[in-house]
Amino acid sequence: MRITLNGLVVASDDQWLYDWFDIEAFSPGVVRRALEDNPEGEDLELEINSGGGSVFAGFEIYSLLREDVNRRLERKARQKEAEKELWGEE
Repeated sequence: MRITLNGLVVASDDQWLYDWFDIEAFSPGVVRRALEDNPEGEDLELEINSGGGSVFAGFEIYSLLREDVNRRLERKARQKEAEKELWGEE
C-alpha cells in the first residue's frame, strides 16, 4: 500500500481546520489510520513531501513509524523461530 503525504505537518487536533480551508497538511492521526488500514503482512510505503510544520507532530509520526517497524521485526523474528522449531534447525 502506498500513501502520499503532502503539505504541512500539523497536530491531529488541528487537521480539521486545514481540511476545512483545503490546505494540504497531514497529522499523526492520518499516519495512525494508514498504519491501522494497512493489510496484515503488506508493506506500507509512505511518500512524504513536506516543507515543515509542527516539530511535536513530526516526532509523534516518527514514534508511530518506529513502533510499527519494531512490531514487524518482532513478528518476523517469531516467525523465524517457529520455522526453526518446525524444521528442527539450530
